[in-house]
Amino acid sequence: MFRYPKPNLATYLGLFCALGVPLLVLPTRLLAGIHIAGALWIEEAAFWGLAILVVGILHYGERLPLSAIGLGRPTWTSFWWGIAGAVAVRITASLVLLAYAKLSGTSLSQEFARDLGTVTRLGSLPLAVIFLLALRAGVVEELLFRGYGIERLAAVTGNRGVAAAISLGMFTAAHLGTWDIQFLIVVFPAGLVLTLLFVWRRDLWANMWAHFFTDSVSLVGAYALAHHLISMKPGT
Repeated sequence: MFRYPKPNLATYLGLFCALGVPLLVLPTRLLAGIHIAGALWIEEAAFWGLAILVVGILHYGERLPLSAIGLGRPTWTSFWWGIAGAVAVRITASLVLLAYAKLSGTSLSQEFARDLGTVTRLGSLPLAVIFLLALRAGVVEELLFRGYGIERLAAVTGNRGVAAAISLGMFTAAHLGTWDIQFLIVVFPAGLVLTLLFVWRRDLWANMWAHFFTDSVSLVGAYALAHHLISMKPGT
């Protein structure tokens, strides 16, 4: 049975940075009138910086290797599990969205219409930036919420299931403000699949691939939809 390295003061600081700090961006996101591109680079740089800080805490504060958070040597097995994970995320999220639309009596087009503002703003970004957003989500969010969050919370609580549940809740809440609140019904099952994948495989590379592939498809789809909507406007 895997034995988690004992926590110390640095562990609690790392957990605050990994799980608590991402929630601090919510007030900025929720302020009316802020365009997504206006604070985009500041927020992206902050998230990458946060990931570097957490890795620094792990290495210098806790004296632990990256393998302690599931980030061992990358292999092709990780890549293929990443693809499988991405497929599982897409299927699960689609089924949940279909069920929600059926139970609420709304169509999928009505559900997506709630987020047209965000979709349109995404469409104004270059495609290369779209992939950079997906890369940041795949690397940083998995490192913070799954790798460090679950592994070090498990060391603190002594319970892997509790650690996974707390991490999943924080991951879901961190997406509030980026999209309409109804979109969390997709974020939660997607996060659940990624959480289960990490708990099962304990391979952060696989999770990073799965998250990157998932967000790439979603963001490119939003980008294409935005440009389609723009082309349909009179005078364009």
